[in-house]
Amino acid sequence: MATAGALVARIEEARHREGFDVSWGYHSRVSVEHRYVCMTVPKVACTTVKLTLHEFEGLPRAGDWGMVHDQDSPRLSSFSVSQAADMLSSPDWLRFAFVRDPYHRIFSAWKQKIVNSWDTQYAGLRDQIRTANSYPSHTDRPAPAFGDFVRFVVESDDPGVILDAHWDLQTRILLNDLIAYDAVGRFETFVEDFTAVLRRLDAPENVISTARQVTNPTTQLPLSAAYDRELAELVYRKYEPTSPRSATTATAGCSAAPASPRSPPGCGTASASGRPPCPAACARPAIPAAMPPG
Repeated sequence: MATAGALVARIEEARHREGFDVSWGYHSRVSVEHRYVCMTVPKVACTTVKLTLHEFEGLPRAGDWGMVHDQDSPRLSSFSVSQAADMLSSPDWLRFAFVRDPYHRIFSAWKQKIVNSWDTQYAGLRDQIRTANSYPSHTDRPAPAFGDFVRFVVESDDPGVILDAHWDLQTRILLNDLIAYDAVGRFETFVEDFTAVLRRLDAPENVISTARQVTNPTTQLPLSAAYDRELAELVYRKYEPTSPRSATTATAGCSAAPASPRSPPGCGTASASGRPPCPAACARPAIPAAMPPG
């Protein structure tokens, strides 16, 4: 791990990178009292994580769960670069995050942000996808199909589309090149993994109980209802595993062993041809690498 002084230089260099400020501010949560840094990832139980840490810090309860994203909780951006570098390098601090199988994550993003017409923030994107795919002009304006959404995102050269945090690379949101995490938990085993982190931080039982609550769920549908083999391979290529950093995970049920470079994200197996199988063939996502694909 780099020293705090070396990290200062690397952070200063990274500050002009797209997406850096969002992770440094909006996605991060920091506690000086309990000495942890948490980086949240949209569509990876981020609302539950923020609500739980909000309660752990004794901050006023949010009037609505959605407000917790914008409440004035300490972030990495709340501190000087030198202070933040110490938080990211000192053995006295716990750095943790949670990741999710990319097949499920982008499917969840489509269900929440594209299918739900009440989310007006994404009305323009829905219209762009309809236009790009020559949807008929119906007054009911049906939601774009999942496949049309995925292809639009993959083929787009618009940074506003590419870097949307609900389907952006998890490694980019996590600032993988700057932060060596002590614990990387899985959405698929979220309660178990988050409980392990909270107990390590000596959190009280009422806080641990909040971590078990499901917040902002989407409709449960099998991946086989959304993917064919071609679409599965398209998502695989978008989130294809990259080489993990030489950090190890110390808790939360994560393996330090990297995933096979030919394994599709979250599946851990490949077909005989070496090409990624349809997600319907995956009964359970594989244990993640120390730093996750995508």
